[in-house]
Amino acid sequence: MDATRRTCFLTALLFSSVPWGLASQSVEARRSIRVVMDNAYAPYVFRSSDGTLQGLLIDQWRAWERKTGIKVEIQSLDWSQALRRMRAGEFDVIDCIVETRDRLPYYAFTPSYAVIEASIFFRKDIAGITDIASLKGFPVGVKAGDQHVDRLREYGVTTVVPFPNNDAIIEGARQRKIGVFLADAPAAVYQLTKLGIDTEFRHSAPMFRDSLRRAVHEGDTATFRIVTRGFAAIDSSELKRLNEKWFGSSITGYTRYGPYARNGAIIAAVAIVVIASLFWWNRSLRSGILQHTAALTESEQRFRQIAENIREVFWSHEVADSRVTYVSPMYEVVFGRSRNSLYENPRSFLEAIHIDDRQSMEQALTRHHAAAPTDGIYRVVRPDGSMRWVRARTFPVYDHRGHAYRVAGWRKTLPRSVTRKTSFVKRRKWRPSACLPAGLRMTSTMCSRRCSVSVKSGWLKWPRMIPREWIWSRSEGRASARPLSPGSFWRSAESRSCSRRWWTSMRS
Repeated sequence: MDATRRTCFLTALLFSSVPWGLASQSVEARRSIRVVMDNAYAPYVFRSSDGTLQGLLIDQWRAWERKTGIKVEIQSLDWSQALRRMRAGEFDVIDCIVETRDRLPYYAFTPSYAVIEASIFFRKDIAGITDIASLKGFPVGVKAGDQHVDRLREYGVTTVVPFPNNDAIIEGARQRKIGVFLADAPAAVYQLTKLGIDTEFRHSAPMFRDSLRRAVHEGDTATFRIVTRGFAAIDSSELKRLNEKWFGSSITGYTRYGPYARNGAIIAAVAIVVIASLFWWNRSLRSGILQHTAALTESEQRFRQIAENIREVFWSHEVADSRVTYVSPMYEVVFGRSRNSLYENPRSFLEAIHIDDRQSMEQALTRHHAAAPTDGIYRVVRPDGSMRWVRARTFPVYDHRGHAYRVAGWRKTLPRSVTRKTSFVKRRKWRPSACLPAGLRMTSTMCSRRCSVSVKSGWLKWPRMIPREWIWSRSEGRASARPLSPGSFWRSAESRSCSRRWWTSMRS
């Protein structure tokens, strides 16, 4: 019946032939209209710090007043008082009201101008509140006279704590009189943030979604027409400007998505800082790598310029796998073989070693594969049959831990003078030990041209024509060993016998 009555009422309004002037005569006679609304429903209507009434609805009614020329007398009360005094006929219009089944017999409602969501707000240390049924047993704060009171009772929630308005609800929550309350989100979030306790509370998903309307007394068609046509006459750009004034940047942070937006902004800022840091770190790292690469390239170029222009053969190989890592181009000149053959087979150079020197070279290989230094002279037979005398030295290369990880070395072709003298000694098969005095031994081998003798205490040196730096010393640990002074040696029979044997071997 209520729905049928309302339909008939609206139909009568739409098809009424009463002119605008006649329909508004009762109101124009007073030249004013009385409006009542809530006193704490930000941002639609609320009081400033000095008590001035402000909000979106106040600005809209002022715009309506300018369009219609009818003075608007606005009064804001606690919601329960506003409902009671409107029912008593003290006001012509009640604003910021929700259409419910119980209110239909008393009021005629205008079209909706806003949709409001209501949520459950609770302290962050309370868990398990998911819907209206989960509120049973909790003292739940709610605005007196609000439609939420009836809804809570329908769900069996009887522990309802009524408050005169939304500000009183939030103040009670701040004072811990209640830990849970049900309220419309815009007004609740505004007041929580204003008091600085928004971080102490959480909210559920929207429990209800209601439409805000204006209402007049049932049957007051003249006032209904004036109100609806007056708001319809307000320019849409002006309404948009008013909405942007109250729902612009000053309100965005107070919506129910405010905490998520703040967290998102913080995460975005941190992400930007991290990305910028990584960018600059990567840039500096690339710059350092390029500088290091350039330095290595320059160092490698200098090394190659030296290694490829000296007359010695320079080479290196890894200790772990015996792989040749570098050999200078002089290898092809000295050995008469390609460098690629040595890269492919590190032992291929042994084929060029004279067969009489190959065993000593094998022993040297065993030593420098064990990262031990070596020094030796051997003969190289080239593919064309020519032979060269080569001196080879190797030395280990250590890492920062003191472990030998590479062996490097060089091979130097000996000059012809040294080659002739060495071949002369080998061809004559001259044994300097044959002319050694008793108790002396040979210690090194080199050759020269002239012959002279120098004697020091305990050492006998034979330079020049015989091997240049053959050095003899008395036998260590022998009972017959005795030190020789220069005078005693030349007066001894050993000196005369040694001299005769030496000159005999040279003449032969």
